[in-house]
Amino acid sequence: MTKMLILTACSIILGFLSYISLVKLRKEHAKIRNFGVWFASGLLSAVTIILVLYVANLAYIRFIATANSLNEITLDDTVSDVVFLLGEPDKIGTWKGFDRYTYDEFYGSGAFYVFFDEDKVERLHRDCFTSSVIGVSCRQDVKEVVELLGQPQSISSSENKTERIYNYPDKNLSIFLEKGTVTRFSIAKDSELNFVQNND
Repeated sequence: MTKMLILTACSIILGFLSYISLVKLRKEHAKIRNFGVWFASGLLSAVTIILVLYVANLAYIRFIATANSLNEITLDDTVSDVVFLLGEPDKIGTWKGFDRYTYDEFYGSGAFYVFFDEDKVERLHRDCFTSSVIGVSCRQDVKEVVELLGQPQSISSSENKTERIYNYPDKNLSIFLEKGTVTRFSIAKDSELNFVQNND
């Protein structure tokens, strides 16, 4: 949020400077002599537009965006849709009552899991190396994740405390982190996952 506020303030200041320079140009008639002012004004305008678009994108990710798809597969796709797009899975199993299709080394970057409930995609789970979901990238630092999405609604920690799951159910997203960096994504409607604790 702090980053967004700083960038918004910079956009306002640059926009004001650009406006002032344009007002100055309207009062002057010697275009050649004021070429430097024209150039500076154009540059300020371009930078302002870029900053505004960047801030708008950050605001969209923070307040509006939700995760609904991964690797061309969308929540509520059918089994036939998934097989058509990805081919036959390497493994078929079950997990907590859901049918699970496993694609090992998906595009050479870790396993991709598709979970079905009554023939419809219920959850998408990806061991990540190069992927990104609504602005969050693999290997991204936990501080950057929180800066981008805000504080998670809930956090689950592994027994050895080296892993955490940051749950953002309003964004259909659970983010797995290990030693402070993103390692996996899991997408489902109102997603909320927890580590299974061994109490023995």
